[in-house]
Amino acid sequence: EFAPGPFPRREARQMKALPSPSAGAYLPLLSLMCLLFVLWGAWGPESFNDNESCYARVIDEMLAGGNWNILTFNGIKWLEKPPLCYWLSAVSVELLGKSEFAYRMPSFVFASGTVILTFLIGRLLVSPLCGFMAGVILLTSPHFLERFRLLEVDAALLFFMTLAVYYYLSYERKKYCIMLSMISIGAVLLVKNVLFVLPVGIIISSSLFRKKAGWLHSPYTWAGAAAAALFFLPWYAYTLHVSGGEFLKLGIGYHVFTRAARPIDGHSGYFLVFYTFELLVGMLPWTFMLVYSSYRLFREKLFRKHEFFILAVWGWGIFLLFNFMGTKYQHYILPSYPAFAIITAYFIERFFKGDKTLSFKGAALSFLLFMMFLTLGALLYLALGPASLVSEYGRYLPVLLLLLLGLYVFCLLLKRGKNTAAYKAYFAVVILVSLLLQYPLGLNVDANSEIKKLALSMRGKGISGDNLVLYSINEIPVFYYTGVYGRRASGEKELEALLRDKNEVYFMAARKDLPLFERHFNPANGDITILSGKAGGILRK
Repeated sequence: EFAPGPFPRREARQMKALPSPSAGAYLPLLSLMCLLFVLWGAWGPESFNDNESCYARVIDEMLAGGNWNILTFNGIKWLEKPPLCYWLSAVSVELLGKSEFAYRMPSFVFASGTVILTFLIGRLLVSPLCGFMAGVILLTSPHFLERFRLLEVDAALLFFMTLAVYYYLSYERKKYCIMLSMISIGAVLLVKNVLFVLPVGIIISSSLFRKKAGWLHSPYTWAGAAAAALFFLPWYAYTLHVSGGEFLKLGIGYHVFTRAARPIDGHSGYFLVFYTFELLVGMLPWTFMLVYSSYRLFREKLFRKHEFFILAVWGWGIFLLFNFMGTKYQHYILPSYPAFAIITAYFIERFFKGDKTLSFKGAALSFLLFMMFLTLGALLYLALGPASLVSEYGRYLPVLLLLLLGLYVFCLLLKRGKNTAAYKAYFAVVILVSLLLQYPLGLNVDANSEIKKLALSMRGKGISGDNLVLYSINEIPVFYYTGVYGRRASGEKELEALLRDKNEVYFMAARKDLPLFERHFNPANGDITILSGKAGGILRK
């Protein structure tokens, strides 16, 4: 069994006991925080983003048509992803009524479950306090919060993957847990098909490291594998039968192997640079401690212990794996976050327990690595261009500047070689202020609120796919909110071709592009709604 608190022997002698509530008190407190997260999500973005609009439309057609096996989008087979998340969202909509919150409810539940599982794994591998802090770190990481307030499959993927690892780690205590681990892996196959290799890879790496693979011969393993097969195989078999080679070509070939081999839809990035900067922003303000804790993990060779080896493989192994992929999205590295949270919490626990080995040298090195993050961010700035970077990450700039100043002062304080209560209080204040600052700046993004307002104002007014013209606006959210699949123009020449020979047109465009339509139509002969960033309505000649 895994012994709690695997601190180095020399360090353990130097650390004081930290008064804390019992392990049983951490779970209710963390559960309350997750409940607040769910309630906060009810007042999340009022509109669906582009991806959410697509998934919500798929769910609506599933509910309207009654076919829960082969999903459709606009009546066409939709084979991009397995259906488990859409099934659960459909049940949520049936129970709670049609609203953005109802569609997103399963994501809130899975995200909260992942936070609890992170606590349980941290408690199992290190200590109850470490597990609690890891849960808090995960719950307050901006990319985790931002992504899991949406109608996406990533929350379910991360939950079932973390569940599989947790039950595997619990196998030596309770043999039947390996059966539950296999079933969890089967659930991953109904969420995001081939990404089941992530928990499988972690489990196999752990077994090879420990030179223990007794679970392979356990009857519970094979019972779990059989139950998992009964869970996911019927859908795969039915889909292959109905769609033929289309599912293999699109759902597996294009969305798995093509994405891995080359960038698609322009989602590319420099090796290590792209995800390094994403990690910097995605775990603010915890990134600094993650760098230092990882440094300590390798410097003290803690990875030779199974508790830390599995965290290193889980965190940094997955991080490096996705760096080799051709297509790069910021959420691809989210499966690393629970492991990163536990590694970071391990360092923070040592610091607050009075670890005398915390030296200026280590803190200075961590500060230099933090500066390296910013340098890589500058390279990304040059690669993307000023407008793109500011629009994507500009809202986090105040948090970065505050952290940079605060951590610099922290390194100067540590130069004195002390680890006093005053330093700990200062350290806690810097983190707290950074957390409070980033929420109003970074997490209140409602990308399509104006598109929703315009679309709902135009709904039921005679618009059709022939007379609705969109300029530089994604047609998917417009389709979801109007029920009409408009014709999208991406450039002025394409727009000219769509507007030619039309006497009347419904349109939606950025406010700054309104003059392009006024060349063809008289604004006085129409009904135009102008919002802060978007404009739309009907124009006549």
